Amino acid sequence: MRDSHGSTVENLALDECWDLLAANDFGRLAVATETGVDIFPMNYLVRDREIFLRSAPGSKLASITERPSIAFEVDGKRMRRRWSIVVTGNIDRLGFDSEIVESGILGLKSQSPTAKWNYLRISPESVTGRRFTATRR
Repeated sequence: MRDSHGSTVENLALDECWDLLAANDFGRLAVATETGVDIFPMNYLVRDREIFLRSAPGSKLASITERPSIAFEVDGKRMRRRWSIVVTGNIDRLGFDSEIVESGILGLKSQSPTAKWNYLRISPESVTGRRFTATRR
């Protein structure tokens, strides 16, 4: 498919989407709120085609407790090639020590200085990706 500038937009295969997700560690979590949508930058890790996050207490946790349907986006570039992966699904809080340890989330380093003792898992319902060549400015 070509966009309005003549660049080719390529839909990525599911395995390539997961490869790109696993090779990165920073994305954006979109959650539904009472007044719309809020987006949070998050470090993450991938294990067994699930996405794991750490969170401090606050509005994000309150929102996902009431509305567990989320979207998660990761993007990147290599030279002039840009890509974006969007994951939609449900998010839940890990409730057992065995789940937390098995997920590997304890080893996830956060870029944010706040303490994050809430461990979350995204169970994907849809994973889609696109890649295109950026136009010169």
